[in-house]
Amino acid sequence: MTIRHHPLSESARRSCIALMLCAATGASAQVIYKHVDELGRVSFTDRPEIAPLPRKAGMSRVNAARVDTAEAARRLADARLHRAQGEGPRPGEHDAGAGIGEVNHRYWIRQETLRRDVELALVRWNETRGLHLVPR
Repeated sequence: MTIRHHPLSESARRSCIALMLCAATGASAQVIYKHVDELGRVSFTDRPEIAPLPRKAGMSRVNAARVDTAEAARRLADARLHRAQGEGPRPGEHDAGAGIGEVNHRYWIRQETLRRDVELALVRWNETRGLHLVPR
């Protein structure tokens, strides 16, 4: 037995789908401008002509240079710590055919990477140390 749909239900379904598609394309995103005043109060508006201009915020060059130097020093200390912790061979870095204590190329590649990381961190630290002393 075949079920026969009423022709009105098919056209109603199609028009409902078309209506939903038209409604979905007509919706657009609205831009909302957010403003925080000096007291920390937040206000929102959708009109750009009354939205306040963004205030120049940030830190001074001297403070930014100090933060940069501190970050470079922290990264240098981390690189040195990783190099000290990675001095010994790890599993898979021993030569199977050689005597005890012989290491393979993986060990030396890892040691070179650790050395290079320390060197790059040291160069960065040396570059940042004098930034806040230079007058501009």
